[in-house]
Amino acid sequence: MAPSKQRKKRRPRTEKQTKKVLFSEAINYLLQRSFDLRSTDPDLSREYIQSAKKMGMRGRFHLPKPFRQLYCHKCLAPFTSDTTKVRLNSKKKQIHYLCLLCRSEHRFGYHK
Repeated sequence: MAPSKQRKKRRPRTEKQTKKVLFSEAINYLLQRSFDLRSTDPDLSREYIQSAKKMGMRGRFHLPKPFRQLYCHKCLAPFTSDTTKVRLNSKKKQIHYLCLLCRSEHRFGYHK
């Protein structure tokens, strides 16, 4: 006779877990809105990015990786064709972003 399979009871979420879920949903919403508005209203987009970063610091977790690579970390301007110069370095497998507003350079690696 096979042992009966019983489902484990889920523990209710703690207050810490619910805060983390709420923070991550709010940050994702703010970042999504900022990248939707980056070509029409860059100042409002910059404010959304700034508030999302503050929420991330308050909740003690990083922004999602796809969003981290889409804005300048120095002046918080979203990368667009007007504000950025993009170059590829195939030897080092890197993408170089040059922000034309603050002249800072950002490098992100990529794989095949």
